[in-house]
Amino acid sequence: MGTMLSPLPWKLLDDVSIWTQNWSWIPKPPKGAVSFKYTNCTLCGSGCAAQVRCIEAEPVSLAGIRSDIGLGFLCPLGLVAHHLRYHPDRVTQPLVRAKGDELKPSSLDDATRVVSGKLQRLAQQTQPSDSYLAILGNRPGTAGSDALLALLARFPHAAYVGCPNDGDGVSVLGSMVEGDQDWALDIANSKMVLSFGAPLLEGWGTSGRMLAQFASSDRKTRLIHVEPNCSLTARAADVWLSIQPGSEAALALGLANVLIEAKLVDPSATCPDLEVDSPYRKLVAEFSAERVAGLTGLKPEVITQTARAIAQEGPALVISRGYVSGPVSRAEELAIQGLNFLLGNLDRPGGALARPSPSQSQVAGPTPASQPGPGVVRALAAIPDGSVELLIVDASSGNDLPPWAAVQPKLSPDQAVVVVLAGLPTAWAQRADVVVPSPVFGEAIEELPGNVDDTANSLRLSARLVDPRPGLFNLLDFVNHTAVAAGLATSPVSYEDAAKQKVAAIHQAGIGNVVSPADGQAKAVTDYSSSDELWTALAGGARWENAAPEAIKPATRRFSLAGPDSGDVERMRKAAAQRGGLADVAPSEYPLTVVSAEGWAYDSKVSPLLAKITWESGLHAERTCMINPATAAKQGVLAGTTVTVQTPSGSLDVPVTLSEEIMPGVLLLEDPTGEDQSGLMTGTDATCRVMPGRLEVA
Repeated sequence: MGTMLSPLPWKLLDDVSIWTQNWSWIPKPPKGAVSFKYTNCTLCGSGCAAQVRCIEAEPVSLAGIRSDIGLGFLCPLGLVAHHLRYHPDRVTQPLVRAKGDELKPSSLDDATRVVSGKLQRLAQQTQPSDSYLAILGNRPGTAGSDALLALLARFPHAAYVGCPNDGDGVSVLGSMVEGDQDWALDIANSKMVLSFGAPLLEGWGTSGRMLAQFASSDRKTRLIHVEPNCSLTARAADVWLSIQPGSEAALALGLANVLIEAKLVDPSATCPDLEVDSPYRKLVAEFSAERVAGLTGLKPEVITQTARAIAQEGPALVISRGYVSGPVSRAEELAIQGLNFLLGNLDRPGGALARPSPSQSQVAGPTPASQPGPGVVRALAAIPDGSVELLIVDASSGNDLPPWAAVQPKLSPDQAVVVVLAGLPTAWAQRADVVVPSPVFGEAIEELPGNVDDTANSLRLSARLVDPRPGLFNLLDFVNHTAVAAGLATSPVSYEDAAKQKVAAIHQAGIGNVVSPADGQAKAVTDYSSSDELWTALAGGARWENAAPEAIKPATRRFSLAGPDSGDVERMRKAAAQRGGLADVAPSEYPLTVVSAEGWAYDSKVSPLLAKITWESGLHAERTCMINPATAAKQGVLAGTTVTVQTPSGSLDVPVTLSEEIMPGVLLLEDPTGEDQSGLMTGTDATCRVMPGRLEVA
C-alpha cells in the first residue's frame, strides 16, 4: 500500500514510457566483446582511479579500484563521467561574440584571428605598459604548466594564476620556509587533526582516503573541526568548535598564545627564528584566551583545552579549508600555519613533509620546473586593475576558478578579450568573447597534479579512452596554436609531447616505482626497457611514485613567520582583531554575517539521463538561504519566503530555508554551482567565504 501511495513508481513508469518513445536519443553501445581499461578521473582534484568497462571500444560503466590510493572510492560524478561527451549542451565548435551581440557559432579561423592578434600586440610592446596577457587555470608541477610558463616568459607582462585548491594552505606554509620545495600533509600518520574548516568529508584531498580515515566507526585519528556551519565534517568530528564566521585567525593566534604561555611547546626548539622579541611572538602575546573568546564565541577554557590537546595528543596536524568551503586570505592562512611551526610539525611523520620537487627528482618536463619568467606573475591580486587585454580561462572540468567578480576589475574596460576553453556552456563561458571547445573526460591525455595528502612525488595520467571530436583544444595546445598564428612560435611542444618528455626523464633517472591499477603491484622504473614502455603503462592508468624515505631526518628550517612581506604581521593582526574585515562595516547597516557553501549538483549535469531525472522530478539542488529560526523571527521572515540578500559586493534573491544547525545571526548561502557570478560573496581580497550582510523581503 505504501508503494502505491508513493509518487516514485508512477513517476518512474511515466519516465520509462517517454524514453521508450524516444529510443533514438539514447546512445546505443554496440554488441561485442567486453574489455576493461584503467584511467584516473579528472573531474575534481581527487584524481580517483577508475576501471572502465568497455564493449568493443565504447566505455559503458566506471567503477573504483580498491588498490588505488583512493581505496576504491568513486563519487556519483565519477560514476557517470563517460556520459559527459553525450551531453546535449556540449560545446562542439568555437563561439565568437561580436560587439554587443550574443555568442554565435563561428569557425576556428575566426577564433584564432581574434586571439592571435591580441597575442601579437601584447608580445611586441616596446614601452612600459600595464597591458597584460593573463591565463587562469594553472596546475603547478605538470609538464603542460611548465611548457606554458616558458612561452609566457616571452611577454613583457603576463600572469599565470592558479585555481583555488585544497593545497593553498600548504603552499602558504611552504612560502614561510626558506628553499624551493613542494610540501605535503602526512594526514594518514597523524594521531590528531585540527581542521580550520577543511571539508574532509565533502571533497578534500584524496576523497576515498579521507572517508576511510574520518568517516569509519573505528577511526584512529582524532578530529577537532573549526567551522560555524554544521557540515558533514563537523557532524563527524570528535570535537566541533562552532566559532563566529571570520574568526579563524583569532582562534589560531589564541591557541598559539596558550601553547607558548603555558609552556606546552618550546618555540626556540622548533625554530631558531622564534626569539621572545620576534614579531610573531609579540603578535601572539596580544591574543589571550579571554580576548579570543570574545572574538570567536568560544569559552576561554575551551580554547585552553584545545591547545593542550594538540600539544599533548600528537602528532597533531593543523590544516585549513579548501575551495569547497571558500578560500581564506593569506593573513588568516599565515596565522593558521604558524601552529604547525610551533608544534614542530615540519619534517615529521604525521606532520608536513617536504616532497622532492620535479627538478630535485630529476623528472622535470621539457622546460625548467614551474618558475615564473621575468614578467610572469602568479597571483590574481598582483595584476593591476584594468590591465588585462587578453584573458584565457581553462574552464574544463576539475578547475575551481576564482569568482568572476574578483576577475572582472582586472580587465581593460575597452580592450579586453575573454577566451574560455570549456566542454559545457558554464557561467564562465557565458562571460566570454570567444569560447573554444575542449576535451571532456576520456577524450584526451591529461596529467594530474599530486594531492595535498600525497607524501610521495607522483605522476598520474587520465587516459584517452575514445577518439575525440575534431577541433578540440586543451589550454596549452590552444595557446600554442594561436602563438604560431601570431608568429611567436614555430614548433612548440604539444601537451602530450610535454608529458611524454617528462616520462622519458623519469625513465632516464631510473627512480621510483610504477603501481599497476589492476592489482596494486609495484614495478621498478628500472624494469621498463624503454620510455615508450613506461609511457604505455602510465597512459593505461598506472601510477608512478617516488616514495618518501622511511627514515626522515628532521631538518633545521630557517623561516620568518611573518612571511616574505614585512606587512604580513599587521595584516594578521587586523584579520584576527576584525574577524577578516567584518568589523570594517557598521553593524547597523549590515547586522548579519553571510557565509557560503558549495553544493554537489554538478553530477546531474554530466549525465543526460541523470539531468532528466533530477530536473523533471524536482530533485535538483537550487540556491537557497539557510537561517536559524530565531534569526528568521527577528527579521520577520517565514520559511519559503524569497528574500534579497545584500552584501557590500552585491545582492541576490533566494528562497529561505530554516535550520537549527545554522548559528543565530548567520545566513548560509548554499550554491550548487559553486560559481559566485553575482559577486555577492567576493571581497576585496578575492576570497568568497564570509561577508557582512542584511536581508529584505523581495
